Amino acid sequence: MGAAPPSPQRWLLWQRNTILVGLWVAFLGALAAVHEVLLPFGVALLLAYVLHPAVTSLSNLTIRNRRAPRWVATLLLFAVMGLGMWGLAAVFVPQVSGEMAGMARETRASLTELDRYVREAPGQLNRVAEEWDVPVVFVWPPDKEPAKRPVTAGPNDLVVDLRAEVESLVHRLQSALVDVAGGLAARAQGLVGGVIGFVFRLFLVLMLTAFMLSDVNALRKTALAMVPAEKRESMDRLLDKLDDGLSGVVRGQITICLINGVLTLLGMVILKVKFGFLLSLVAGCMSLIPIFGSIASSVPIVAVALSDSLEKGLLALAWIVGIHLLEANLLNPKIMGSAAHIHPLLVVLSLITGEHFYGFTGALFAVPCLSVGLTMFKFLHARAMKLQGELGLDPETKAAGPPPAAP
Repeated sequence: MGAAPPSPQRWLLWQRNTILVGLWVAFLGALAAVHEVLLPFGVALLLAYVLHPAVTSLSNLTIRNRRAPRWVATLLLFAVMGLGMWGLAAVFVPQVSGEMAGMARETRASLTELDRYVREAPGQLNRVAEEWDVPVVFVWPPDKEPAKRPVTAGPNDLVVDLRAEVESLVHRLQSALVDVAGGLAARAQGLVGGVIGFVFRLFLVLMLTAFMLSDVNALRKTALAMVPAEKRESMDRLLDKLDDGLSGVVRGQITICLINGVLTLLGMVILKVKFGFLLSLVAGCMSLIPIFGSIASSVPIVAVALSDSLEKGLLALAWIVGIHLLEANLLNPKIMGSAAHIHPLLVVLSLITGEHFYGFTGALFAVPCLSVGLTMFKFLHARAMKLQGELGLDPETKAAGPPPAAP
């Protein structure tokens, strides 16, 4: 006998599921086809996610028993952010530009000091060679004069013209700089286009962010509408879990970056480390990338402090270590929360993978993407274990035996 034909209800369910799967495949395929232009949308999505609580709070405020629409709250938040950024720029930009000019002056002074050391090097090197009985004599002849064999040099001693060696090195460096300058000049024609492109992408990101903030509830409803009705409750729980994980990884990391930058600036001011504002700005921005960003931003701080004295360098290092200990033991658990806790090995793996395939942008988005992936893995694993229990395949359920009969 042949198999019984499927019931009309099962046939309709199969049609519905096939259509929904086809829609998701088409959607993901379209994203894969245009992935090279999705960066502004990804940045706008992260920015909208960070600003979503603030817009929600503003839209919940009532004026004459009426709440403001989300688009009004979005425009108000953008206006406040613009004024805040203008105020910060008015305060910090002159300070940072002054420190950059001071850094240029320090560099020129260091080069002058290096030139003095180089000119004094022959005497010091000759004393070392004499102590170690090395048959080498170093000379630094005056400009435009050939090197002469010193009277103190023996017949078997090797005479090294340091000035000629340094000039040869400088000449090679100049040739390299000329080549780089030539390449920059060749690309100068695209400079204006690059600036215009940056401004366009900036406004594009802000516009996309405003659209997402204004219609965040509609976007969520659209995502749920592409899920079978009986699975929407589970999908809603999954979205809540994704929000719990991302809120720590994204919003928490940004909060920690701000705290890190402020504490670093406080330490630079107390220790009177040069270029404190510039170094603190770099430390705050680099903290967006966990682990590697904090390490990379600590190196220039300690190096600048060591240029003043060993004691100041050690104190700066101790201050930075203290900030990182405070961040690891207090800020991360309190601000990022347990839902966002990810093992450091996975964080390092995601950072290396993201940087390898997509450079700095990949490293920046690596941990949020890892958080999404882990949340979906845990959700699906919990669902699989629940089904296993319902089917009676769980060893613990079998060992416990059937439930006792009701009296």
